[in-house]
Amino acid sequence: MALVGQSNVLGLNADADFVLLGLVFIGCAAAMIAIPVMPECLEAIEECQDLNFDPEEVNNEVAGIFVTATGIGEAIGPIISSILNHHYGFTIAQDYCASFLLCYLLIYFFLGGGFSIFFNSKIEKE
Repeated sequence: MALVGQSNVLGLNADADFVLLGLVFIGCAAAMIAIPVMPECLEAIEECQDLNFDPEEVNNEVAGIFVTATGIGEAIGPIISSILNHHYGFTIAQDYCASFLLCYLLIYFFLGGGFSIFFNSKIEKE
């Protein structure tokens, strides 16, 4: 987000190369967010062996929650962005969004196990 347009925090000007680079980062990040979320949600339920549940029903409910949360985020995101843009201007609004996303990334990474996911992978090597 900080690379899409001018950034006061990073001291970047509104250069076409930075905008293109920022859009590439956003496109790659969207895939990295959307693809692993569903399996992680299902794995979190499957780890609780003492729960009696129908896997198909859980899969349907998790998919419904995921799609609903995605839709709500896609609706609220532009509204909050436009409010920030109206009150603070585009540059500061983008810096706020980038700062929020960076904080979220760090919290998600460290609460999700940090670097241990690279060392304790469930994928068996053949």
